[in-house]
Amino acid sequence: MHCKLYAMKNSKENHDERNWYARVGTDTFKFSQFPVGDNEFRTKIIRWSYQNIVNDHSKDFANGIPKYDGFIYEPDNIGLKKEIGDYLNEYSCLSHIPKEGDVTITLEFLKHIFGEQMELGLDYLQIMYLDPKHFLPVLCLVSKERNTGKSTFGKWIKDIYEDNALFIGVRDLASQFNGDWLNNLVLIIDETMISLQQVVETMKFLSTSYKAQSESKNKDRKSVNFYGKFIPISNHETTFIKIDQDETRFWVRKIPVLKEDDVNILKHLKKEIPHFLHYLTHRKLSTTRVGRMHFDPKELETQALVNLKRASRHPKLIELELFLIDLMDELGRDQLQFTLGDLYTITKEEIGETKSSLKDILLNHFNILPLQNSSNYDKIIKDPIGDFATIRKKGKFYTLNRKLVDK
Repeated sequence: MHCKLYAMKNSKENHDERNWYARVGTDTFKFSQFPVGDNEFRTKIIRWSYQNIVNDHSKDFANGIPKYDGFIYEPDNIGLKKEIGDYLNEYSCLSHIPKEGDVTITLEFLKHIFGEQMELGLDYLQIMYLDPKHFLPVLCLVSKERNTGKSTFGKWIKDIYEDNALFIGVRDLASQFNGDWLNNLVLIIDETMISLQQVVETMKFLSTSYKAQSESKNKDRKSVNFYGKFIPISNHETTFIKIDQDETRFWVRKIPVLKEDDVNILKHLKKEIPHFLHYLTHRKLSTTRVGRMHFDPKELETQALVNLKRASRHPKLIELELFLIDLMDELGRDQLQFTLGDLYTITKEEIGETKSSLKDILLNHFNILPLQNSSNYDKIIKDPIGDFATIRKKGKFYTLNRKLVDK
């Protein structure tokens, strides 16, 4: 929708120029029309001194401009309210007016991006547009190949959401000063390589949080509404980020090379945006909500996600898994029993992990605990010639099945 407050100055709907200014708290602002193309403008909120308003108009005029206690951020793409109580909504009106029309190019492009998960992709985009406050998974587009369209997707999202979408870098996410990017619906992180775990934790936390602590230079920290959706884009398929094996907040898609190289694809996609928004408005979701991020995590599983999780494991963990699989094969078993001391003894030469590290792996990776009471079990030992064997012993042992290791 178009907001009357943000209409062009010569619009018949907004002839009172006092609506082109506002006092927010103790500061004054002007709603300025910023050119973004041929006969296209977007409204920017810029600081404007009270005295300038007096000089340009009059003191009576300046005293009559709308007054608000502060800013608030409440996204709504259908029925946006610029005034919420005594606060001015910073969410920007979209310039697109949805109308019925051809979306062939858009759907073909999205089929390329989402592949066999096309309907899930359309659901993701529909929820973002119609219910922008809803949590959504972190959509990661990856490919080591060039000319895949993944960056084009990011630019297209920016074209849809205009001033409500922002390209940011990993450095922005790592900085304590986040006030410049928190108030955005979509945060696109292009050419991503996130080596700092702090940044990963920030993305994980914010992707399922309605509040964030905003901090800007020379300003006090404050709690603000946050509804951002993260879209990392990277050429590093398995190393752009490290995530836990049980992580469910990430949807990772490997994007293939485009079959045809259309240098004007973004221009065509932009032309169809009003039609696509109409399409989303009248489309029925293919899924029902099953969790806080709407989707069932199993629906979002891809080989790209499996590869990322596999590569995220500690190198020593991979060595340990291979060792345990070989041990099962050598003993002809699909199940091993051992105490923490047993595991340390049989792995210290080849793996070299400490007891505390092994205990952490058993608990947090394999999700197994030892028996609380001692019982008989098949203790693994090395015989005099270096082969593995078992003997009956008693202790508080772990039980590890092959399916937990060989996955």
